[in-house]
Amino acid sequence: MHYYSMWDGGNQWSSWCSYLSFFRHVAKLDLPIYKKWQHYESAAIHGGPRAMHAKFCMVSDRPEFIHRDANNRPHCETGPFCRWRDGWSLYYWHGVAVSRQIIEAPQTLTAEQIDAETNAEVRRIMIERMGVEKYMRAVSAEFIDVDTHTHNGFRALARTKHGMYLVCTCPSTGRMYHMEVDPQVRTCEQAATYLDGPALAGLRQIGAT
Repeated sequence: MHYYSMWDGGNQWSSWCSYLSFFRHVAKLDLPIYKKWQHYESAAIHGGPRAMHAKFCMVSDRPEFIHRDANNRPHCETGPFCRWRDGWSLYYWHGVAVSRQIIEAPQTLTAEQIDAETNAEVRRIMIERMGVEKYMRAVSAEFIDVDTHTHNGFRALARTKHGMYLVCTCPSTGRMYHMEVDPQVRTCEQAATYLDGPALAGLRQIGAT
């Protein structure tokens, strides 16, 4: 049996458990299945994530704390968003899973680490935590084209020792993205066309007004 098929979120998956418990405690449905269901319900109320097998059940304790941002996403700027009493921790930045280094030691991030990161959102966070100006200096960026506009954002085409990148802010979120493009492009518009993906769907009109 695959481990994932045994995994259950416990109190962290409370929405589904609450939905089923509603019919037992509020709607007062007297169903025979609830005699078995009450054990699952109790485990969700009193414990954290667990692995359930026909012959055993491993249950973790509730976390020591859980931090969230204003949008109720896992987030903490100074440490783990969630930690158990044995020290096991999870790090998130506005709903995105990241490493301990990114949260607790951003000053140790290097341009090489950032450029090797394949996840665009994590890479964006790493640059944000390192500092955009510091990152651009570290990669010896030369700006080929800059496109400003009236929507409180910008995009710029930068050549670095690692390649050509489009650096831009999202008009709706203000987040900055750093995406590699073909080294032959010479304008921000050409770079956006080259990328031609969902990440830039709302950005290709920058500078149009």
